[in-house]
Amino acid sequence: SRVDGVMIIGMFVGCFSAALWANNVKLRQPQHRIRIVQAVAGGMIAGRLWWLLRWIGHERVALLDGGFNQWVKEGRELSREVPHSAHADLDVNLHDWVVTTEDVLANLDRQAFCVVDARGPDRFRGENETIDPVGGHIPGARNRFFRDNLDADGRFRPAAELRREFLELFAGTPPD
Repeated sequence: SRVDGVMIIGMFVGCFSAALWANNVKLRQPQHRIRIVQAVAGGMIAGRLWWLLRWIGHERVALLDGGFNQWVKEGRELSREVPHSAHADLDVNLHDWVVTTEDVLANLDRQAFCVVDARGPDRFRGENETIDPVGGHIPGARNRFFRDNLDADGRFRPAAELRREFLELFAGTPPD
């Protein structure tokens, strides 16, 4: 079962555009709003998809607060139908939000920007590494586990709390 009108896209970052194309996702027309529903991983994958869509220039993107589990918990309607839309070109207008390895290396001494590592604290410390080939973190990086952004029900914590905590994490580095 799924939320009516929402396509299920299983993807990795390297297959982003291919996954969108294969699922007939239209980004060309600004009146289309893409809603992202997350059923697993505490919003991590949905958050990445939200960021990727915004990075390529699609501004009308939203996350379902609490994800699929919250939708079901609230007794909302589900569907088994697979939505369909015609293929469309993918207009990409990349924002300048990405830093290179060279940028990060140069920042080790300057500390002009804050590197935030959203992995769990154990992986940040280099313990229990199950995904990356080498454990640990970038020198100077600060750890903020992505799940700390959610409450016990998997919903986003209040924006004012999150802002305060992120400003403390940045320790004076401008959040731009």
